[in-house]
Amino acid sequence: FYPFENLARERAILGAARRLSPSTRLIGCQHAALTLSHINYKLGRGEEEILPLPDKVVCMGGPSRAFLRDWGGFPDRLLSVGCALRQDPPPSAPPPPQADGRFHLLLASATSMSELAEMLRTLEEACGEDAPDWLDIVMRPHPLFALKTALARTGPLKVRFRDGSGEPLAAQLAWADAVAYASSTIGAEALSFGRPVIGLDQGHWFGIDPLEGFTDFRWTARSGRELRSRVEDIRALSAAERAERAGRGRAWAGRFLPAPTPAGLEPYFA
Repeated sequence: FYPFENLARERAILGAARRLSPSTRLIGCQHAALTLSHINYKLGRGEEEILPLPDKVVCMGGPSRAFLRDWGGFPDRLLSVGCALRQDPPPSAPPPPQADGRFHLLLASATSMSELAEMLRTLEEACGEDAPDWLDIVMRPHPLFALKTALARTGPLKVRFRDGSGEPLAAQLAWADAVAYASSTIGAEALSFGRPVIGLDQGHWFGIDPLEGFTDFRWTARSGRELRSRVEDIRALSAAERAERAGRGRAWAGRFLPAPTPAGLEPYFA
């Protein structure tokens, strides 16, 4: 079993494994959200017959399987649907909001250092000069991209936030009142916690938002001003509307990231 990303170095390892141990079954675990920017998952015509590929790719949900089949060009016989093995299953009900009366915004970065730096610039535009006194911000970089390196790119910032690197994701999602993301699978995980999400459109030629098409509990922002406006829109939701839309978000996330069950684990071994 290995995390399936269809990279060149991965194919080299697969080729060596087949040569050294032909009887070993190789199962690729598709483990993160897919977007049009993930061109490493795109197969050309006939490539599945010549490239080293696993015996099976187990996808973390039905939407991911459909993406690899319809956009990626992977043959049906290679794909199956399992479950999401990323984090602990979400709670049975959305955690209640914090009792401090403040609004808690979590920003989750992934994919690249440039994405993280651009997210910081957007945050600075939103809150660098006159941050609301009711807003608390936590930045969660991807483990591969250090926040201090991104800050060296952006230069000094006035916006105040806390570095959430290395903290448990479940605790951060329970704390958050909203989650902003650009390409991270954490956007879907936030929905599974009943948290509204804000997709940060960074103007990429290829789409990088894995939640594109879902709008029930998702907003978009193309600038810092829009990010601040979306935060205020979410803050203004009534408790009833928030609960109703959170239910739709959790249902959607359940299809995108199915929780581990005996039936969901069976495709990894069948």
